[in-house]
Amino acid sequence: MLDGWRQTELGNVLTLQRGFDLPIQERREGNIPVVSSSGITGKHSKAMVTAPGVITGRYGTIGQIFFLTENFWPLNTTLFVKDFKGNDPLFVYYLLKTIDFASCSDKSSVPGVNRNHLHSLRVSVPESASEQRAIAQILGALDDKVELNRRMNETLEAMAGAIFNRAFPASEQDYVEASHLISQGVLQIGDGYRAKNEELGDEGLPFIRASNLNNGFDTESAERLRPESVAKAGPKLGKVGDVAFTSKGTIGRFARVGEGTDPFVYSPQVCYWRSLDPQTLQPIVLYCWMNTADFKRQIDAVAGQTDMAPYVSLQDQRRFKVPRFSDSQHEIALCLAPLVAKQSLNTVESRSLVTLRDALLPKLISGEIRVNDGENAGVEVR
Repeated sequence: MLDGWRQTELGNVLTLQRGFDLPIQERREGNIPVVSSSGITGKHSKAMVTAPGVITGRYGTIGQIFFLTENFWPLNTTLFVKDFKGNDPLFVYYLLKTIDFASCSDKSSVPGVNRNHLHSLRVSVPESASEQRAIAQILGALDDKVELNRRMNETLEAMAGAIFNRAFPASEQDYVEASHLISQGVLQIGDGYRAKNEELGDEGLPFIRASNLNNGFDTESAERLRPESVAKAGPKLGKVGDVAFTSKGTIGRFARVGEGTDPFVYSPQVCYWRSLDPQTLQPIVLYCWMNTADFKRQIDAVAGQTDMAPYVSLQDQRRFKVPRFSDSQHEIALCLAPLVAKQSLNTVESRSLVTLRDALLPKLISGEIRVNDGENAGVEVR
């Protein structure tokens, strides 16, 4: 046992309690977060628990942990920490993120966990509250920067959207079918490489599926297309300036391939639009238009045409109406470029920070890396 640490049952570190019923019809307008097993799902006029709060799913979605700094109402599908028993709440949050909730599942058709099983789990924790705080501060600083980048990107996106909409009002645009731009050699619309199972392995370029695309490209956790198959992918490799979006299942998630994006290959679940003639169609202008309600309306109009999962085919996309942007697009692109580039850099930085946090989390929580308590905390590897 590490000096200054104790091994005990989780129930001696905290007390979990089931959340409270709150049917939709009984909710009242307010600013109090309502928390389900998947996170904040609404607002209410009354709180049941005083912040800070740590919540996890009891039923349905299990294993996700949420930390709230404002009073809240946890629903009955959750477990919340009723008593921290003198431990640092943020440390408790990170401690719970290391718990294997699946091992406490009742294995029924709908996943669920028993709080008594959770309470009986063995954990190691620092005796010192200041050491707990020091651990939480390191991990929290990484998460705070990720959250700051997310908010900054929302602001940058709003700024870019405002500039674009002011320069190119939808009501004043002259539209043409995407197929016309394709025939003119201005635009390319494609989907991903249809890889066989044996073409995927541990080495090669990331193979980006729909799950790897959400305001950026998750190239680290993606499967890999073997090097010998990459050459077969041809134009289906990501190229700077591409606008990619999910076209099957959860459709309409967008990302732009930026200068800092790692090389990758598109899967068939992902489509890309690529400007082949920037003089006629600026890539950044194309990206900003594809993030407007104008483009999303066209997606929604065709996505539910079958009884299967939502799907937007290449044939549908080629019939989409695209504005003929005026020559002023080049000046507007110069204004938009630094905003979009900063978004891309923020996204890449956040993914690196998340990777670092995930690597540090088990080592700090287990004591493999010790953080000396006190104001001038140091780090010691055991």
